[in-house]
Amino acid sequence: MRDIKEFFAPGGLLASQFSKYEARPQQLKMAEGVAYAADNNRCALIEAGTGVGKSLGYLIPFLTRIEEDRNVHIEVEDPETGDVKVEDRPRRLIISTGTINLQQQLMDKELPMLRKLFPWLTYAMAIGTENYLCGCRLDRALADVANNPMLFSSVDDLKMIEAWSRKTKTGMRMDLPKTVDHSVWSAVNRQADLCKCKEFTEENRCFYRKARAEINQAHVLVVNHWLLMLGLTVENVKILPGFDYLVIDEVHQLEAIAAQVFGIEVSNFKVKHLVDDSRRFFRSMESGMVKASEAQEILDMIEGGSETLFDTMRTRLRAEDKEVLRLRQPMLAMDQLQNVELITQMDRIAQWLADATPHIGDDQRLMEVRSLSKRAAKIAGETRRWLTQAEPDHVYQVASESKGKRIVAKSCPVDVSSYLRTCLWGLGVPVIGTSATIATGRSMDFMKRKLGAEAAEEMVLDSPFEYDKNSLIYVASDMPEVKGAKQDAGYYQKITGRVVDLLSITRGRALILCTSNYAMKTMGASLKVMLPDLKIMVQGEDLERHSMVDELKRNPGAVICATESFWHGVDIPGAALVLVIIIKIPFSNPADPLFEAKSEKIDRAAQALGKRQQFMAGSFMSLSVPEATIKLKQGFGRLIRTSTDFGVIAILDPRIVTKKSYGQRMLQSLPRTYVVADLEAVRKFFAERLPPPGSEPMPGVETGEIEEAPF
Repeated sequence: MRDIKEFFAPGGLLASQFSKYEARPQQLKMAEGVAYAADNNRCALIEAGTGVGKSLGYLIPFLTRIEEDRNVHIEVEDPETGDVKVEDRPRRLIISTGTINLQQQLMDKELPMLRKLFPWLTYAMAIGTENYLCGCRLDRALADVANNPMLFSSVDDLKMIEAWSRKTKTGMRMDLPKTVDHSVWSAVNRQADLCKCKEFTEENRCFYRKARAEINQAHVLVVNHWLLMLGLTVENVKILPGFDYLVIDEVHQLEAIAAQVFGIEVSNFKVKHLVDDSRRFFRSMESGMVKASEAQEILDMIEGGSETLFDTMRTRLRAEDKEVLRLRQPMLAMDQLQNVELITQMDRIAQWLADATPHIGDDQRLMEVRSLSKRAAKIAGETRRWLTQAEPDHVYQVASESKGKRIVAKSCPVDVSSYLRTCLWGLGVPVIGTSATIATGRSMDFMKRKLGAEAAEEMVLDSPFEYDKNSLIYVASDMPEVKGAKQDAGYYQKITGRVVDLLSITRGRALILCTSNYAMKTMGASLKVMLPDLKIMVQGEDLERHSMVDELKRNPGAVICATESFWHGVDIPGAALVLVIIIKIPFSNPADPLFEAKSEKIDRAAQALGKRQQFMAGSFMSLSVPEATIKLKQGFGRLIRTSTDFGVIAILDPRIVTKKSYGQRMLQSLPRTYVVADLEAVRKFFAERLPPPGSEPMPGVETGEIEEAPF
């Protein structure tokens, strides 16, 4: 087996791949920790600060072990037939990520580079089956629309897909030249219970089978957290191929995804999609095959029942003046379910479709009828469980999305740790969870409890970047303290004034992170008036997310004012971003149903303790503070992306220094650098690094890119 030190040493194998390579002790230490876990069949959580190069830190030790014995011979049970057979497959590492950006980085950069060092290496990316085009269903849809042009809302979309299908190599929806209507894609995409293909041919164009063939031969398979959780929990369906090692990158995002997978979600849109797909199917049926008119009547009643049920939910939301509402009591008792038209008619259409199957001779039609029947039965079952709150350990809520157009009834477990302890950390293979934000202080106890990973090894690796030379934390200790959920006009006036002071120093190049839409919109509107020479972009109002990032990279006078999704996953290296302003400590919204339920569970457990112990074991110190600390670290991570970056983190919430019980802990969790409370220190910091007003932009400002090895 090749020694991993040969890869990471100065002048080593990695250095041969880059014109500029800097050996990082933290990266080697991570690789050694992963190697230990692989050799001893252990699980581990590893926090790798920005710049460590965690992707290579876990890839190289696993690849050196796969290289020793590239194939696996093992007896496996077929989930569909129950037959036991000997499987001969590549020894495999699965990497699960939380973002598309990281998936693309692995597929486009790290893995192609590593193939030069491991010429035998094969790799692939897996996505959900419904994201692939099904050539057989496309041909059927084209034939149906030739007979009835009114089947689809956009025939042009269908024709575009047909032309694209002759050229595409992947058949993946993300590679379409433009977005298509849902009703069109759902008629031509690959669905597991509608596909009979065993392999890809030019005739059937089953791109899922083409991708599956590549997946089955891959030594490294890249997936997202959602697909991973489905693959680990869905019974009798082989979503993922066999594997020997597992890495969960961006592991801090796994809990939220797991909660969704283990929960229920029914929406008016979900019902509408089923009704639309069913109507299209019946309109496409030849006359006399089934009594389609009877089915259409049932679908009419389903639409009416859906409108009644979801309008009731919408009314409750409006009465409470909320976009998300927790339901502490069931909406209906079990004996009242027969009065719910949506459930009654969903059950009815499911049975009607099942009864119709003997009268359908066409195999493709038969599969579509069975699929529609299963979907209807599933929606009826999920609606029934949600209305009666069948799972006592779940939190139930109704939410309004897309400006009130989409109403969602959903539930999820309050605590997913027991699920993950069994289905993930108990797999019996080495599992590595990694991220730049796992620990609070130097402890991983909080994340371990959340993820059910109490038995995992742990390692905290600091960033190799010189934060004390290239960054500064400015705390506006003279700003008003936050009181309650909503702040008055005076608060925003003072905070906005300080933001203007800071932006006047950098003249743009800034990201403002808010904790609520109201704060973001209030701040953005004021800044547009007060700083007309800068391009102030407000998330959700001005440009799409990716366009806002591109504009910040291109325009030195640009500023992004944003909320939740910009706290993580935004990578803007170079002088395009030199100032990150954090308006408030990012505590979770106490009214959020899931957070509220978690808090109640923790506080109930702490009631038996003494007063001091109750405070430390209560939900504020054991849930709110560590969650906010991790999110604060994520916000800080937006600033310094490479070794030559510089900038200031401005925290406009004085509680981080005035609240001794938690403020100091939060500051100590951030990268070590100087903390100042004087704007003059900020001016001096930038005076030494930014060009004077009116001079040429710094190199890299136009694109936000710099020439540097990514590892």
